[in-house]
Amino acid sequence: MRLEWIGQRDHWRLIGRLLIVAVIALSLLPAALLPGMPTPVGSDKCLHASAYFVLAAWYVPLWRSWRAGWVYAVGWIALGIALEVLQGFTASRISEWLDAVANTVGVLLGSSLAWTAWARLFAQRR
Repeated sequence: MRLEWIGQRDHWRLIGRLLIVAVIALSLLPAALLPGMPTPVGSDKCLHASAYFVLAAWYVPLWRSWRAGWVYAVGWIALGIALEVLQGFTASRISEWLDAVANTVGVLLGSSLAWTAWARLFAQRR
C-alpha cells in the first residue's frame, strides 16, 4: 500500500509525528496540568486504547508491506510500555500495567482495522 495518491506524504508524516509528541506529552505531563475531567472508574483505559488506536491507524498508509506494519505495531507497543514505566518515575503519575494492556489493544485494533480499510480502498481503485 502506498500513500502517493494522497500526494501529501510529508504532511501525513508531520501530523503523525505531532500525534507521537501529543501521546508522549499527555503520558508524562504532571496530572495537575491536564484538564480535570470527571471520569468513571476504568474509563482511562478507553482513553489509552483510543490514543494508541489513532496513532497506529494513522501510520498504516505509510507501511510498505505487512511486515513493516508489524515493525510499526511493535514500536507503538514498546512506546506504550516505556511510557508506562516512565510514569512510575514521575511524582504525579502512576504506572499501571493495565494501561500498557489498553495501549496494546489500541495498537492491535488500530493497525488491523486501518489495514483492512486501506486494503479495501486500494482494491476498489484498481
